[in-house]
Amino acid sequence: LATEGYFTPRIEQSVVAIDTGWRARVTVEPGEASRIASVKLEFQGAFAEDAGTFSERSTAMRRAWPLRTGMVFQDALWVDGKAKLIRELHSKSYPAARIVESLAEVDPDQHSVSLHVVTDSGPAFRFGSLEITGIKALPEQIVTGLNPIKPGSPYDEEALHEFQSRLQRTGYFSSVYVTASNNPEQAS
Repeated sequence: LATEGYFTPRIEQSVVAIDTGWRARVTVEPGEASRIASVKLEFQGAFAEDAGTFSERSTAMRRAWPLRTGMVFQDALWVDGKAKLIRELHSKSYPAARIVESLAEVDPDQHSVSLHVVTDSGPAFRFGSLEITGIKALPEQIVTGLNPIKPGSPYDEEALHEFQSRLQRTGYFSSVYVTASNNPEQAS
């Protein structure tokens, strides 16, 4: 019940003898659903310091947050919302982003939940030089010639996916993986 916002259920149980044995009865009154009283999303790290994109991206991330004030708390939306925050940060420039604080504070007497999430983007990443491993029979120029990513450009997951798709479409490879490090020490 708590995962659906019911934090004050009343549960009654009884066991009575009947002709064929015993009968157990459990009665559950879920009580009043707890609603979102407040939502506080905070951003730390290089993302919060980037005046050029912070305002627009953080506003979009807040708009995409699935739990709004007044809604009934749902654990699935709480988990999904946090995952979306991190995915959005990972997608452009911040593959080392992580949640540093996550709190759903329940007030069962008021039937309310206050949400607070703090993310740390870590440093902004830029693409470095291409490192190719695993090619034995083909010249590396096949890979380098299909690479749309320029060294020094900001990290972008979509660019990695596009590069991987280009390589897969060639028919030269049975499997191809294009990845970038998310180690903060290798951010640029």
